[in-house]
Amino acid sequence: MKQLSLLFVLLLMACSNPSPEKILEDKKLFEVADQLYIKERYSEAAPYFESLKNRFPDSPYAIESELKLAESHFLVKEYESAQIEYESFRSLHPTHEKIPYVFLQLGKCQFFQSPRSVQKDQAQTELALQTFNQLQNRWPTSQEAIDSKEFKNRAEEKLAKKQLYLAGFYMRQKKYFPALKRLEALNNDQTPVPLRREALYNLGLVHLKMKNPDVAKMAFQKVVDENVDDDFQKKAKHRLYEIKN
Repeated sequence: MKQLSLLFVLLLMACSNPSPEKILEDKKLFEVADQLYIKERYSEAAPYFESLKNRFPDSPYAIESELKLAESHFLVKEYESAQIEYESFRSLHPTHEKIPYVFLQLGKCQFFQSPRSVQKDQAQTELALQTFNQLQNRWPTSQEAIDSKEFKNRAEEKLAKKQLYLAGFYMRQKKYFPALKRLEALNNDQTPVPLRREALYNLGLVHLKMKNPDVAKMAFQKVVDENVDDDFQKKAKHRLYEIKN
C-alpha cells in the first residue's frame, strides 16, 4: 500500500508543471498556460499568462496572454483583478479587433462588483453604465453591443432604484428640495416604466408638501394619462380628486 501511495505521488509530480519563472521560453510558457486554460483550470493558468505578459511583452503570444489573463480572472469571479487586466488591455491595444468584447467584459466586471443593496454606494454601477453606453455608441451593430443591452438595463434600473431610495429618505426627513431633484431626474424615457411612475407620483406628493398644488396636479395627471393599471394610477386619481375638492 505504501508503495502504491508513493507511486501516486511520483505520478502527480511528473504531471505537474514547473513554476512560471522556471520556464525560459515564451512559447513553452504559453503552451503550459493555454493547456491549463483549455482544461478550465483558470486559477492555475493565470500566473503563467501573467508571467508571459510581464517577461515577454514583445512575444507573439503576449496579446493573447493579456486577454486570457483577464478571462481567467473573470471566469473564477475575481472581478476586481479581471477589471484591472481588461482596462490594461484596452489602454495598450485600443484598435485591436477584440476591443468591443473587452468593453463588454469590463462593463460586466464593474456591474458584478456593485452592491446588491441600493442603499450602498453604486459607483461601480455608474461606471458599468458608462462602459455599456460607450460600447453601444462606438459599435452599435456589434454582437457585443446587443449582448450588453440586458446589463445596461439592469444598471439603469439599479441606479433608478438608488435615486428613489434617496428621494424617499429626503421626503421622510422633510427635505423636499433634494427629494425633488432626484425625482425630476427620473422623469425620462431611460427610467424603467414602473420606477418612473413611482417617481412621478412621489413628485406630486412633494409638490403638495411644498404647497404647489397646481404642479402636483400636473404630475398626478401625467400618471393617470399614461393609463397603466397599477397602484399609482389609483392613488394618483385619488389625489386629483382631493385637489379638486
